[in-house]
Amino acid sequence: DRLRAAASLADAVDARDANAGAHSRRVGDLAALIGERLDVDGEQIELLRLAGHLHDVGKLAIPEELLRKEDPLSGAELLVLQRHPEIGFQMIESLGLGAAAAWVRYHHERWDGRGYPKGLAEEDIPLGARIIFAADSWDAMTSDRTYRRGLSTEQALEEIESLSGSQFDPEVVDALTEALGLAPEREQASEA
Repeated sequence: DRLRAAASLADAVDARDANAGAHSRRVGDLAALIGERLDVDGEQIELLRLAGHLHDVGKLAIPEELLRKEDPLSGAELLVLQRHPEIGFQMIESLGLGAAAAWVRYHHERWDGRGYPKGLAEEDIPLGARIIFAADSWDAMTSDRTYRRGLSTEQALEEIESLSGSQFDPEVVDALTEALGLAPEREQASEA
């Protein structure tokens, strides 16, 4: 079954990258929560969860030494790494998961058009991709890696909010803070 094959791919990505732990699963679960806050319909919520789980599946085709490198990547290495969304798209599309495949392809596009692989901006980026990008970024910021400590919740929130409107869709950022249970506390604190 297609979904079981897709889940196996997602698990393979997390198993390959010991630094990331269950990163893909966390991204998928957070993407679904963000989608709920944005009133995405139920079937699409589960597709968001699946696409979030699969967002890095293209990294299976990237050399392991590149993924594990602790020093900054060279320009050529960065170009190789930036191919993972297109590779992931091809892998997922072959399973017949069209919308999920598109979201994976565009999950590194930025709201301001300075992302990759196509340089899409704002509403031209599928909503699912904008959601996965925010969930992926949040999890990456707050997770410990062998080469650095994760940011605190407050530090990561400041970072995400500072990039709202440039890197991230502002509505998705608002939904992310709601999904994490951070928005109401901050509003109450500012009212006090």
